[in-house]
Amino acid sequence: MQKISSGLAGLARELGIEEGARLNLIKQKWDALAGERLAQNLHPWKLADGVLTLRADSPLWLEQANFFKQEIIGRLKDLGVKDIRFTAGRIAAPALPANKQPEKRAPIVSATVEREVEDKLVPIRDEELKHIARSALIKAMHFEKKI
Repeated sequence: MQKISSGLAGLARELGIEEGARLNLIKQKWDALAGERLAQNLHPWKLADGVLTLRADSPLWLEQANFFKQEIIGRLKDLGVKDIRFTAGRIAAPALPANKQPEKRAPIVSATVEREVEDKLVPIRDEELKHIARSALIKAMHFEKKI
């Protein structure tokens, strides 16, 4: 098993994707590596030549982050991080898992509105285009409060 992992590491180095792979691993484990409080306010952004750049979500956290610098480096040393730099920037909210995505609901359409929409779609022969137009018309009517 050791030979496979060292072979993959060598291949990643040869392809020039080693640091990208390490950054991805850091991002995946960031909550556990940084702890909840730091993970909410700092996010791994870039890794180059062993220097990890972390984005801070506010100027206050940009300043506070320096107090945790050595502690974070110690936790990330095994992942090849030698130093850390901080930059201010927006931190994206974590994406919801596919099974937790909010459900998209089509507007409730009365029979009268449905007939009106279908009448407007009669000249369209392409079924895919008709489906898209139907959806757009229903949304437009819903927006105009005709539904």
